[in-house]
Amino acid sequence: MSGYGQHAAGAVDPLTQVMTLDTVTFQPNEEVFWEALDKVSLTVSSFRIGEDKQGDTHVKENLRTHLGRDNRMFDILCFKEHNMPLFEAHSPRLRKAGLGGVGAPDAEDENENGNGTTTAAPSVPDRERVITRISDKQQQCIVSLKPTLMYPHEKTKDWVELELWQDSQGSCCNYPRMRKTLGNYKNTGFCQRHVFGGENGSEIYWTQKSSKAVRGFNLVRNQGESKLRHMLCLDTHKGKIFLKWCTQCHLWKNFSEFCDDITVHNAENPQIDTFCHVCKKRQMVSRSKQLEKRRSLRKSQLSQQTQALPKPLNEGEVNQLPMQAEAAAAAPAAVSAEVVEAVAQDIVQHGAPASIIDAPQTPEIQEAQEKENGELMKVPGVGDSAFAARQQRTDAIRKKKDVDLLKGKKAKQKRKFSNPEEKKKLNKRQIRMLKQIIVKDFPFHHPNEHDFLQSLDTVKIDYVDNVSKSKPTLRQYFESSDRLGDILFFPFGKWPVFAEENNPIPKRGNLSKVMASDVQKGVKYYPSLRVGDTQELCIVNLMPMLLSPVSVGGDAHQPGFQSGTDWRYQQIKTGPCVCIRSTSEAKKKLENYKFTGFCYGCVKGEGMASQENWIATGGASIRGFNAGRKKVDHRPRHLLCLENNSNQKIFLKWCTQCHTWKNYSTFLKRDEQNGNVIIKLNTFCAVCHRRQMVSRKLQNLNRNGGAAAAENNNGSAYTMPDSPSPPVVQEGSPPMAAGPIAAVEAE
Repeated sequence: MSGYGQHAAGAVDPLTQVMTLDTVTFQPNEEVFWEALDKVSLTVSSFRIGEDKQGDTHVKENLRTHLGRDNRMFDILCFKEHNMPLFEAHSPRLRKAGLGGVGAPDAEDENENGNGTTTAAPSVPDRERVITRISDKQQQCIVSLKPTLMYPHEKTKDWVELELWQDSQGSCCNYPRMRKTLGNYKNTGFCQRHVFGGENGSEIYWTQKSSKAVRGFNLVRNQGESKLRHMLCLDTHKGKIFLKWCTQCHLWKNFSEFCDDITVHNAENPQIDTFCHVCKKRQMVSRSKQLEKRRSLRKSQLSQQTQALPKPLNEGEVNQLPMQAEAAAAAPAAVSAEVVEAVAQDIVQHGAPASIIDAPQTPEIQEAQEKENGELMKVPGVGDSAFAARQQRTDAIRKKKDVDLLKGKKAKQKRKFSNPEEKKKLNKRQIRMLKQIIVKDFPFHHPNEHDFLQSLDTVKIDYVDNVSKSKPTLRQYFESSDRLGDILFFPFGKWPVFAEENNPIPKRGNLSKVMASDVQKGVKYYPSLRVGDTQELCIVNLMPMLLSPVSVGGDAHQPGFQSGTDWRYQQIKTGPCVCIRSTSEAKKKLENYKFTGFCYGCVKGEGMASQENWIATGGASIRGFNAGRKKVDHRPRHLLCLENNSNQKIFLKWCTQCHTWKNYSTFLKRDEQNGNVIIKLNTFCAVCHRRQMVSRKLQNLNRNGGAAAAENNNGSAYTMPDSPSPPVVQEGSPPMAAGPIAAVEAE
C-alpha cells in the first residue's frame, strides 16, 4: 500500500507539485459543494425513501437528504492528506509535440520521488492544458488506502465520517488494479471488484457490513434513477477538494466544473452535469454539426427528388397519349421464365383454374377471388410484400371483430354521405346550432368566491346520499363522509405552475369556423391554462390545506337557510408527495389526467392517497383524484382554490372533456327567469358543454328523422335549450370578458 504520505524524507511532497501544475482540478471547492447539497435534487426510486407504492415510481429528493440515508445511491470517499492516491499530471499537447512533459519527461527534467511518482518541472509552459489522472504507480485499489465515508450533517455545515469495515488483517481491499480489464475505468483508481461490483464490492456485501463498505463504481441502477457515482474528497491543508468522474474524458475533475447551473447560470432548479464543462461544450458543438449535416443531407435528397419529377408535357405529347396507351394494351405482357415455372408447379399441386396461366395475378384479381372463395389464392413470386401486408391487415380486422363480439360491443360505423351536398347541409346546420348558444366564460384568474358561496345551497348533486337518502346540496356534499372530493387551498406564493395550453382549439369540426366568425365581431378569447411541465413534482408536494365551508348561525340542512359561511383550514397529516409527474413516462401512465398536476399514485388513490389512509388520518389527507369512483359517477372531484395577492379566492374545477382546469363560474347554469339564480353545476365547462349539447341534438335529429324539418325551418324550429344566462359580476372584480367560444364581452 502506497500513498503520498510515504515519500522519501527531505523530498518535495509530490501532491504539492501536482497541485501546482493543475490548479484547476485541485482548487478547494467546499463552499460550492455545500451550495449543491441544498439546491440540487436527485431522481431516485420511491423504495429508497420508504415509499410503498405499486410500480416503479420515481421521486425527487434533496442531495443532502439523500446522502444521509442508509439506502443512498453513492458515497463520498474522503482521503486524508497523509494517505492519498498517487496522482500524475501530463500535457497531451506537449507530448504530441515531442517536448519534455510530465507524461514523457526528459532525463534532465525528470524528478523521481521517493514513491516513484513522475512529475514535471514547474517551468513547463501551457499549464492550462495539464490534465491529471491517478498514476500507474498506484498499483493497489485506492480503497486499500482506508478512506473514510463522509456525509453532510442534516442541518449544519458539518461532516460526519465513518470508517470502512476491515478484515482480520486490517485491510479494506488488497486487490491490484489491472488496467487491461477495467477499460474506460482504468483511471478511476478502483480495482475490478470495486468497479463492477464483485465480491467485497457487491451490494450484498455492502448490506452485510451495515453500509460500511464501498460498492462497485459502475453498479447498474434502476431505470430512471440518477447516474451519479462515487465522489472523492481530498482533505488538504488548503481545504477540501471534491472530485467527480467525467464519463466523457474518463478523468477525475474538480466538482465545480460540473456545476455550471450553480456557479454560472444561477438556475432555479440546478442539476449536476454528467460531463465536465470542457466535454459539455465539445458535445454541444458536435451535436450542432450533426444537426447541420442532417439538414444538408435532407435538403440534397429533396432537391434530387424535385429533379427526378417528370417534366410537363406539351400539347403534341398530350395528344399522343391515347395512341400510346392502346399500343401498350395490345402488346403481350413480359413474364419471366421463373414466374411461369412457379405458376405451372402451383397448378399441378393445387389444381388452380386454367385462367391464371395467361398472366401473373394482380392485387385486384386476388382481392376479387378473396371475395368469391373466402381466401387469397397466392401465386408465388408475384406481389409478395403486398400480399403479406393485406393478409396481415385482414387477419387483424377479423380478430378485432371477434373480440368485440365476445365483449358484446357493437361495431362503430362512421357516417357516410351519399353526396357532398348532404355533408355541407349538416355542417351549416351544426354551425347554426352552435351560434344559437351564447357561451359565457371567465378568465382563469377571475375571483369567484361569491358564485361558489351562492352555489353551495342552490346546486344539488345528482346522486342519492347514503345518510339522508336524498340528493344533497353542494354544501351537504362537502359535509358528508360519502364525498369523493375536497377543496385544496393554495395560498398566494405557493401556487402550482400553470402554463398556457398549446392546442386549445380542436383542429377538426366546425368549432374553429365559429370562433373565426366571432373574432371578426370583436369577441375576446381567453387562453386555457394547465399545470405545466415546469411543475416537476406532484402538486401535493406544495402541502395545500384542506378548505371546507362552515355554516355560521344556523343549520344548513333546514329549509330557508340564509346564514353566513365561514372557512375552515386544515393541514394534511401525510406530508408532501415527492413523486415526479412531468416526465414522458409519468405522463404516459397518467393519460387524460397528466395536466391535473397530480402524480400517478395521487390520481389512482395509492399509498398516501388511498382511502384507507384518509380514514386513518380522520380525513386529514388528500385522496386520489379518481379514487372510489364508479363508471357513471356525478359526485364532484377535488376542487382547487387559489388565493391571489388581494386575498381573494379563485375556485377551479376540472373539465373532463378538454382535460384542463377552468374557472369554477364557467361550469354554472343560471335561471335567468328567477334572478339569475345558480341552479346547476355542469360536468363540462361552458365551451365543452355547448359542443356536447349540439352533438346530442344532431344525433337525436338524425335518429328521429327531424333533419329535414330542421333544414326546411332554417333551424329555427330547434332552438337549443340550456343556454346559460349572463352571470353576476362581483363587486371589486375585474370586468368580465367573453370566454373561449362565442362569448360576448360585457358592455
